Amino acid sequence: MIELKDVISIGVDIGGSATKMSLLHGEEEVVLRGEFRSRPGLAQLGDELSEMLDVLLGMSGGGLNREDINAVGVSLAGPVNADGVLEHASNIPAMKGLMIGDWLPGVLGVDLEALALTDALSAALCEHQRNPVAGRAIYLSMGTGVGGAVLDDGIPLVITRGTPGHFGHLDVSGGEDDAPMIVGSGRGSLEAYVGANMLRQAGVPLEDPEACLEHDRMQMALGGLSRGIRILLAIYRPNYIYLMGGMSMVFEPTLPLLRTMIADGLTPAAPEQWVVERAESGPFAASIGAASVAQAKVLRNCMKHDGMSETEIRIQQASKRKAVDA
Repeated sequence: MIELKDVISIGVDIGGSATKMSLLHGEEEVVLRGEFRSRPGLAQLGDELSEMLDVLLGMSGGGLNREDINAVGVSLAGPVNADGVLEHASNIPAMKGLMIGDWLPGVLGVDLEALALTDALSAALCEHQRNPVAGRAIYLSMGTGVGGAVLDDGIPLVITRGTPGHFGHLDVSGGEDDAPMIVGSGRGSLEAYVGANMLRQAGVPLEDPEACLEHDRMQMALGGLSRGIRILLAIYRPNYIYLMGGMSMVFEPTLPLLRTMIADGLTPAAPEQWVVERAESGPFAASIGAASVAQAKVLRNCMKHDGMSETEIRIQQASKRKAVDA
């Protein structure tokens, strides 16, 4: 009977500026970040992924090779349709229209199906299995762009194209004449306000979160983020909103002010009790989440696991890895 210690899973997070890769081997967790790059072609990206997998397998210390891998999960900054085709990839245009399930195993050199998720959902599942909360929670994945996931007791809420909606495309301009514009999501979109590249181009010192607070463009970003969260509270009525991704660290010092801006005159349609926090999971959440979902699916398919759901299996996996880390 296959057990958690027997399953070796790879998670790949193909981001707009870098790729992150994780290996889960039972309770072991190994992570690797690739070099910074911008808008790579498919050949460049394929070479990068293959080389990263070589390094990752070597880092595991267990003498692993590609034939030992049982599962592959991939986190993508765009929706994948029912046929496995990536429909939108504004940060890596070369990937648009790609049949992910065929392409990724080929470049990795593994004879396995690749399980594809959005980056926001992958990161949300990682956070939930490490910090499970009851009820509805929204997870905002903030990086080059903005993605989102909604979990109800750990179960994804899906409305369209495998997502609860495109949170980064919300118009949060509030009538501003100088609302920022980004081609991938439009004028006044949430990711035009808070996306890493947009803030960096405006001169915001992202490497120093405390200094960011003094920049005028950061004040505009805070206004956009607060309006976006107010919309989400009214529509989805979550009790928890977690900020995730690299940009969550930039906004963490602003949380007291952000909560005040959200609460000021908030609609009564929002829940009475709500929390806005930075998530506990680190920058590898999306790759770990993708690997964990793929690992749980293998366990679920190969054993009944005492009737546990995949969500319960993932939470159990995370608790075991936490115990090892401690």
